[in-house]
Amino acid sequence: MMMRLVLVSALVLTTAGCSSLSNLGVPGLQRRAIPTFDGHRFNVGVKTEGRKNQQAFVASVRGISRSPEGAIQAAAYHATRHCLKFYGTSDIDWTVGPDQDPATLAQGTDSLSLSGRCRDL
Repeated sequence: MMMRLVLVSALVLTTAGCSSLSNLGVPGLQRRAIPTFDGHRFNVGVKTEGRKNQQAFVASVRGISRSPEGAIQAAAYHATRHCLKFYGTSDIDWTVGPDQDPATLAQGTDSLSLSGRCRDL
């Protein structure tokens, strides 16, 4: 009985330590890093015309009232990730880009959208 208690205690302590192992860089135990922009996390979606044409996109972000500048940065970041993933470049020809006035980007529903086209290599 005592041995069983020791084994269960050891198992509990070992499992509890797993969360700290991810901080040590143990492969397979690392959590996905979620970037913050201006101190906030934003929900961003990137939509395209379809699987056959990933080049033209719209990156939409919600919750811009927390930080309009951070929301713009988040949308631009996800758009750049999209282009890197599908075209191997971060070059974007913006239709509605991050350099525009934040007031013109807002859609009135606490969201905004950036749009553009990934450049080919």
